[in-house]
Amino acid sequence: MKTLIFTVSFIIITIPFFAQPFSNLKELKDHGCVLYEPSITTLINKSIDDPYGETVYHLLKTKVEKSSSVLYVITFDYGPSEDHTYNIYKETSSGSLIHISEIGAEKLVIPGNGYIYSSGRNNQLYDKKRKFKLSGESLTEVEQGAYYIGLKTQTNKTITLYSDKDKKNKTAVLPKNYDIEILIEKNKCILIKTAFGLTGWAKLSDLNTYDMTGESLSIKNFYYAGD
Repeated sequence: MKTLIFTVSFIIITIPFFAQPFSNLKELKDHGCVLYEPSITTLINKSIDDPYGETVYHLLKTKVEKSSSVLYVITFDYGPSEDHTYNIYKETSSGSLIHISEIGAEKLVIPGNGYIYSSGRNNQLYDKKRKFKLSGESLTEVEQGAYYIGLKTQTNKTITLYSDKDKKNKTAVLPKNYDIEILIEKNKCILIKTAFGLTGWAKLSDLNTYDMTGESLSIKNFYYAGD
């Protein structure tokens, strides 16, 4: 009697896992949106009317640096024209508040590493990601190599791209309704990638970005979202 032996092979497929930024934080989004580290944060979440009749929401009290003893109070208001604004106050030993600065943004992230991060499109051309260093009574934006945009869209008008920000050497002339991706912004210029894969710079001052209806925009869906 013959015995048949079958060999079963298993193929293991590995799927890469990409950790989400700040995935360990909690979210408060009744008014505005703040991601915070719960172990160093006390929720306030109450509204107060200021002397001008505007409603200000006191969201939370937190440390910006885990190892520090300094506490900050974060407030939020919608502004006169939906210009979302977060204000940062330092709490003194007597319990009074010293105003440090404000950040115009839709979302604020306070992970407890000494920095504050923000994102949002209010009064911006795109969802702008920023990083700030908060030290005592000073808030300073951390300089980036460029601001990332990553917007896939189309031209609304003919646009000329240049290899440099001073517009000395042309890279390409893009016709209307041409597929593009806006990659980054640096020094009031945007780096654009063409459908073929070429890249070139365009100055913001050469583009129409102030028509929210989109009729005369230089680039579709690339407009200043503000007053």
